[in-house]
Amino acid sequence: MGDRVTTPRDTLHDYLVMTLPATVNVVPAPPRNAAPPFVAIAPGAPYIRPSTAVGCIDDWRLDVWCCVTREAVDALDAQDALIDAVRVAVNAMPYAVFLGVSRANVSADDLAGVPYLAAICEVRVMT
Repeated sequence: MGDRVTTPRDTLHDYLVMTLPATVNVVPAPPRNAAPPFVAIAPGAPYIRPSTAVGCIDDWRLDVWCCVTREAVDALDAQDALIDAVRVAVNAMPYAVFLGVSRANVSADDLAGVPYLAAICEVRVMT
C-alpha cells in the first residue's frame, strides 16, 4: 500500500483540527448527524477544478461552514469565534488564503433534521 494522497481538503481538515477546540467537530459537507458546533468543509462556489497541466499551480476554492445550534443565544458570537479559528488555521497553511465570509447567520438543516445556523468562510488553496 502506498502513501495516502493528500488533497487541499485533507490539509485544511488537519489544520482546522489542530486549531479548533476539541468540542468542535470537523466534518465533510453536507453534514449528516453532526451536532453543532461544528465546521464542515465543502467545495467552494464557484467550484474550480485543478489543472492537469504539468508545472501549473492548482487553485482550489473551498468553503468552510461554521455551524452553531439555532437555539444558541450567542449564535453570532459563537460563529465569530469559529470564523476566527478558521482564519488562524488558514493563515498557518502554506499557499492558502482566507478570502472572507460570504454569508453569515444562514439558517440551514442537515439531512438528519438538526437545525443550525451557518457562517460560510471562503478559502483559496494553491498546490
